[in-house]
Amino acid sequence: MDSLENCYEKLRIILGAEIEPIQVLQIADAHRCFWRPEKVKTVLLAESHVYTNGEEAVRTVELARNIASSVSKSFVRLVYCLGYGENGLLKTPIINPKNNGTPHFWQVFHSCIKRVNGNEDFAGVQKTRTLDFSQRIRNKFQLLEQLKQKGIWLLDGSLAALYLPGQNKQSSEILERALQTSWDFYVGEQVAQAKPDHIICIGHGVRHSLHSRLKNACSCPVATVKQPNARMSKLERFQTFKTYFEICSGITNEN
Repeated sequence: MDSLENCYEKLRIILGAEIEPIQVLQIADAHRCFWRPEKVKTVLLAESHVYTNGEEAVRTVELARNIASSVSKSFVRLVYCLGYGENGLLKTPIINPKNNGTPHFWQVFHSCIKRVNGNEDFAGVQKTRTLDFSQRIRNKFQLLEQLKQKGIWLLDGSLAALYLPGQNKQSSEILERALQTSWDFYVGEQVAQAKPDHIICIGHGVRHSLHSRLKNACSCPVATVKQPNARMSKLERFQTFKTYFEICSGITNEN
C-alpha cells in the first residue's frame, strides 16, 4: 500500500462515508505533481480542493493540443485543473453543483508573479473581464507555466476535500485532524523533499493546525495570509497580494 492509499484509509476514519473516492485524491495529486517546479522556492499551502464526486471525476477536460499534451485530462475541483470553473472545456458540462471554480485563487496566482495595482490586473484570467474563452484558457495555462518556472507550488494541507459545494464546512476539530493526518502520512514528506525557501500558509486554520509540524519539517520562513475569499477591506486585500508578490520574488522573507 503506497503512502497516498495509506493516508486515504486514515482520512476515511476521520471523514466517514462522505469522503471522496480515492480516485479523486489520485487525480488531484496528479495535477499537483504535473505543476511541481523542478526547484521549489515557495510552497503555497492551502486547505484542500473542493469535494468532487466519482461521477464528476470521470469527466474529461478537452484541452487544445497547443496548450499541453501531458496535462492530466481528468476533472477535479482543484484550481490546477483547467476544467474547474470552465464548463466549456468539458465534453459534458457540470450543472449541479455548479462548476464555479475558484476565481480568488487565480488572483493569488497572478499576484505571485506580478505586482498587483488594481482589479483590472486580473482581467486576463477572469470570465467577467476576458470574454474570449480560448484566450482566457491560454492565459490561465501560461500563468501556471510561469508559476512552475518561478518555483511556486500549490499544495493542499488535506489530501481529501474538506468543503462540499453548497454545504457548511466540517467542524474545526475534524478539519484539524484531517490536516494533521494528511501532513503526517503524505503532505509533510512532500514539503520536506521539496526543501522550499518559503512557505505561505493560506488560511490561519492551516497554520494553527500544522504549526509545530511546519517548524519541524523545515527551517524556512513561514508566512500566513487569510484565505482569498475571506472578508477583508480593499486595503487589506491588496496588502495580501503584495505579500504574495514580495515573498515569491524574494523581496522579503517574513509576513
